[in-house]
Amino acid sequence: ITTLSTELIFQIIDHIRPESHLSFACTCKQFLACSTDVLKRHREAHSKYHVASDRDPATVPTLLRSAFGYGDPIIAWHVRSFEVWRDRSDWSEWKQYLFDVDGLEVNPTSPPLAWEYLYGEVEDYMEPLEYGNSTSELLESARTQIEDGQDGFLKAVLIANCPRLRDVKFVPAGIDQVFDDTASLGWLEVFIKDAVHGRYPWPAGLQSLQSVAVGIPTSTWLDPILDPQDQKSSDNILTALFRLPRIESLYFRNYIAEEDCRLDYGEMLPAGSSTLKHLFMDSGDSMIAALRDTLIDAPKELLTVSFRAGEYVLDHADSIVHGLSKNQGDSLCSMMFYGFNEFRRIHGYRCRAFRPEEMRPCQVLRNVCINIQDFELDAYYNENDRKDGESNVEFLERFFVECFPESMETLKLWDRLGSGYINWEPTNENGLESAVIKMIESHRYENLKAIFLEEIERPKYHTNRIAAMIGDQEPARDKEIFFRKAVEVGLKHGVDVHTITNRNEYIHKIDFPEAPDRMDLASGPWGPRPADWVFNPYSGRR
Repeated sequence: ITTLSTELIFQIIDHIRPESHLSFACTCKQFLACSTDVLKRHREAHSKYHVASDRDPATVPTLLRSAFGYGDPIIAWHVRSFEVWRDRSDWSEWKQYLFDVDGLEVNPTSPPLAWEYLYGEVEDYMEPLEYGNSTSELLESARTQIEDGQDGFLKAVLIANCPRLRDVKFVPAGIDQVFDDTASLGWLEVFIKDAVHGRYPWPAGLQSLQSVAVGIPTSTWLDPILDPQDQKSSDNILTALFRLPRIESLYFRNYIAEEDCRLDYGEMLPAGSSTLKHLFMDSGDSMIAALRDTLIDAPKELLTVSFRAGEYVLDHADSIVHGLSKNQGDSLCSMMFYGFNEFRRIHGYRCRAFRPEEMRPCQVLRNVCINIQDFELDAYYNENDRKDGESNVEFLERFFVECFPESMETLKLWDRLGSGYINWEPTNENGLESAVIKMIESHRYENLKAIFLEEIERPKYHTNRIAAMIGDQEPARDKEIFFRKAVEVGLKHGVDVHTITNRNEYIHKIDFPEAPDRMDLASGPWGPRPADWVFNPYSGRR
């Protein structure tokens, strides 16, 4: 091979796929010398496009040309993450998106980008629709959008065809726009459905996509203003994203339910058809039973599921937990509910949210959270199981120790003690503290690392402070410190007991499922997340 001419080596390099360039260059010194230019192009492409976004209007068409063979293929090969800030609606918006303290703006002074498509280029982008099940109206709509400067379709085509794309993050301009037929997410739904039903082979980008985030909040004018009159159902796109061939992580914000649904969700999303492992539903509407059951059954092996409170009430929470425990109980490691202690936007059938008994089928559940009043209700329902001679205190302590999955590593309790169903003795706080101590000392939960009591303690703490301020009682600091003994016992047994007043250095570092936020947007102006931001397991935020 050392006798090959330099010209021939250059021709070979031109015909080698991007993933083989490095191996070719390492073959011998002559090949390495001839590969200097192509390796430089790799470095530049990685630096500029490893995380790409639509901030620059030229990025999407440039990457499309690379992916479809109209430009340097190395560029698209290096795209691993793509961030969608906003779909442009006409040619006047083909400008660089600028950031300032108020958010994202279209540059008012610079002229829009003048972009001309090459001969046959648009036809290649339209090919997935032509070979799929698209109507003539849909084909015409896509072509018209391209001609009018709407780039939603182009972004969907790009996402579907970047060969090594791993994750996509969407920053919506509003719920009514994100799921519109002209939006990139709407077109992505079309491509996924055509591939699912075998109308068109899975494009390389959709095959490699592992993580999708829809609706990342940015604290800019792009964040949606919720208007019930304008919102559109997100059932279709949610079920479509579940069907991506290698999907592992899905974050979905502001889910909107279908009001009058006649869809057969099971046809699109059969049981065991999804590779999804981590699901985070943020600020979502309550699902109809058919969709809820379909989504619960769909993953082959769901590992974590999280819900965060928002504008809507999460109804039928007990049915959600029951379904997850029954269908995903062999794999589910974490089931978290964030923010519901603040908003009270969660409801179950004849309970605040869900009772501990709903989690009993879980075999490997590590992160557990429960409304303390639902524990009290469950204890009330099970009073007939009290042993002979067992006092009320002994029963409550035993029930508290035994009612959670033995695999539990963290327990988060929220809401106010004293629902009226049971009587903690001698006081609510002292009774719960005794139960917590019994749990720690029982060693039933061999891997128990942390118990979170802040939101149990907080209402009583504030009540005492207010009473002292208005003169109803003397302000005694020692009376305001709750669960002190539980903290000491936990420290002795290697369990962190988190309270408002506990200032001890914690033993364990707990990793809870987190939602992406604006600090995760590499193309944004905020920079890396400060190292001292601490995750709050109650709010689900840093």
